[in-house]
Amino acid sequence: NTALSATEINNLASMTSTLKTAANEFSKKEKLENIEISGKVFQKEILAYPNPFTTNTFVSFTLLKHDTYSITLYNNIGIKIKDIKKGMSNADEPNTIEVDGSWLPTGAYLLRMETGSGKSKTIRLLRK
Repeated sequence: NTALSATEINNLASMTSTLKTAANEFSKKEKLENIEISGKVFQKEILAYPNPFTTNTFVSFTLLKHDTYSITLYNNIGIKIKDIKKGMSNADEPNTIEVDGSWLPTGAYLLRMETGSGKSKTIRLLRK
């Protein structure tokens, strides 16, 4: 075992700082790259913004193929609260749905999207 030199330590610190900066910049980007979720049904990750929210939040998603979908809201232990929306989406068509959460108590919720082909994705919502 040998100790690192001062130059090697500085190089590692510099690389770590550069990686942290790059990661922060990546997380700030609004445009999401195509990612694979549940067998390539979702082109982009389902996204809620703002999240946490105070009254309303917007849910955005894009499906890779023409399919039906349903969006359902659950409490934090998985009990169904409300069907938010059911619909049909064309392939590669961006969808944005407004969710009125003004009547919800402060807390954590689950929003689940299911497609007609049986694929699903669940995200957490926080009501302030």
